[in-house]
Amino acid sequence: MKKCNFSKRLNLYLADEISIAENIVLKNHLEDCNECQSILSELQEEDNLLKDFLADYKREELPLELSNKLAAIPQKYKKEAKFSRAIIKFSIAASLLVSFSLGILMTNQMVSSNDDIEFSSNSLADIESLYSYAGE
Repeated sequence: MKKCNFSKRLNLYLADEISIAENIVLKNHLEDCNECQSILSELQEEDNLLKDFLADYKREELPLELSNKLAAIPQKYKKEAKFSRAIIKFSIAASLLVSFSLGILMTNQMVSSNDDIEFSSNSLADIESLYSYAGE
């Protein structure tokens, strides 16, 4: 059984996505072709089922608890981001303070090390002079 060539255009006809001239030709063809009438009827039923499904789907509302949870998500992340930024700022300030403190300590340690070297040199000179006195 050979399929009618017009049957390929019935979806477009049903969706009203064909030219006016083609629409007139298909309407005239549908008056005489039982095969296309049957196919068009099935397509209309499927289209109506789909429209009903989509209409029910759009009317469906989310439960209040779920809506509240979904609405709270951006606020939750906003609070977490604010907290994270505060931690980062605190970490930077603490690391700068520690670095500055260590710099001061290291500078003091170096200064005291230099003093110790001078003291040691003087002490050696004093010890040598004591030996020289003792030897006399």
